[in-house]
Amino acid sequence: MQARRHHVISLGIVLAVVGAVAPLAAMAYASWQIAIAKELSILRDHAVSVTERARFTFSDARQALVDMNAANVAPCSQERIALMRKMTMNTVSVEEIGYFEGGNLKCTSWGITEADIPKEGGDYTTSNGVQVHLRILPLISRGNSMTELSLAVRAFEVCRCRAASGDITRPL
Repeated sequence: MQARRHHVISLGIVLAVVGAVAPLAAMAYASWQIAIAKELSILRDHAVSVTERARFTFSDARQALVDMNAANVAPCSQERIALMRKMTMNTVSVEEIGYFEGGNLKCTSWGITEADIPKEGGDYTTSNGVQVHLRILPLISRGNSMTELSLAVRAFEVCRCRAASGDITRPL
C-alpha cells in the first residue's frame, strides 16, 4: 500500500510539473516562431527595396550611356566634356563619366586626362550588353570605391551607395 501511495504521489508531481512547464514551453516556442517570421519579413522587404534601387540605378545609368553614345559630338572636345558634366549633374545614379579610346581613358567629366589609364575587363556583362566592373577606385577624382558601367567606349562610375540608398521607392 505504501509503495502504491508513493507511486501515485510521484505520478501527481510529475504531471503537475509537466502541466506547468508545457504551456510555458509552448508559448516560448510560439514567440520564437513569430519573431523569426517577423525578421524574415523585414529582411525580405529590405531585399526587395535594395533590388528595386539597384535596378533603378542600372536602368538610369544605362539610359545615360545610350544617350551619351547617341550624341553627335566629337570625342573629348570641350562640347563633349560639357555634355558629360551636364549628364553627370542631371543623372542621379552617375557620379563620373569617362571616354576610352584605344583601350585608354582619354577624358572624363573632369576634363582631358594626362595619365594613361587602361580600361579593365568587366567582372560581368548584363543581358543588355552593359559591362559591370565592381570595386573600381577612381584615379582621377581619387574618390571612394565605385561600380563602373560601360557600353562601347563610354564608362560611367556609380557610387555603390546609390544602388542601395536614397529614396527611390520607399524608405528602408
